[in-house]
Amino acid sequence: MVLPILEILYHVEERNSHHVYMALIILLILTEDDGFNRSIHEVILKNITWYAERVLTEISLGSLLILVVIRTIQYNMTRTRDKYLHTNCLAALANMSAQFRSLHQYAAQRIISCEITVLIFLLEADRPPVVLDTGVKGKKGMG
Repeated sequence: MVLPILEILYHVEERNSHHVYMALIILLILTEDDGFNRSIHEVILKNITWYAERVLTEISLGSLLILVVIRTIQYNMTRTRDKYLHTNCLAALANMSAQFRSLHQYAAQRIISCEITVLIFLLEADRPPVVLDTGVKGKKGMG
């Protein structure tokens, strides 16, 4: 049941936004259950062919879920900037976080890189715009 949902989120750029929202809402509901969050780290998957960023010969369902949700967050930050999508992705990760176990090395790396990206994004959002001094002086009386 979870793999088709993850595949919908993975191909977010090709999907109807309603499908993406529905998939994300289902994940959000599932991640509210601690039993679900524990068990997904016990299910080991082999050769996830649709995941193209990296060859995943063996990974837990939990680590794959983390990778796909983070990929969705990063897609959203660079393209659609949908606040609803972003909030729900982060909520799903937060729901799961207390039960993270034996994460795949790539999933752990992606968590850290996502945190850094979000921090930079937030810092830049709070910073006033940079005014560049071009060295060109305006002429008096014009304007």
